[in-house]
Amino acid sequence: MYNLFIMVKDGLFEQDYALKKVFIDLVEKDGLRSLSVVELVKKASISRSTFYSHYSGIYGVFESIASEIASRLCGIYDKFEFREYKKALIEICYFVKNNQRVFKILLTKTGSEFSYLMINLFKKKINLNEFINQMNTGDSLSSYFLTFIINGSLGVFTEWIVRGCQDDPQFIIDTFIATIKATI
Repeated sequence: MYNLFIMVKDGLFEQDYALKKVFIDLVEKDGLRSLSVVELVKKASISRSTFYSHYSGIYGVFESIASEIASRLCGIYDKFEFREYKKALIEICYFVKNNQRVFKILLTKTGSEFSYLMINLFKKKINLNEFINQMNTGDSLSSYFLTFIINGSLGVFTEWIVRGCQDDPQFIIDTFIATIKATI
């Protein structure tokens, strides 16, 4: 089972839930670019017309899953004040760890699409003025520094996920913070 979908299953139609599970399985097996609507609807046991009444195509399913993930991550992030970013990051780590199969597939089998979505999500969510004040980077470096931190963090998350989330989330967060402090 995919914890991500279990957590939000109540909001999904049963067919949508089944379709997304099959989508993840097929993307894991063959990658996003190899997946066809015909194969997906056949394995999910739904009609093409039902599929197209909800999605524009394969990327529509991908975007729906990515949107669910983004919504969950934003919900976690929004629960905390900026100065509590460590708590937010720990909770995000546990969410990722509990859904590591889905994250691994989306980060390694979709090309860079999912990574770009996550990078842009966090760029929008992080208050740049608070970031400048917290990190003491100065206005001219702040945007570049934030981009560097987000991309580097995503790289660390990807490596952690590929390794099976073996390291404790606190260790991952401590690594992020030590790296950020070392670059300031």
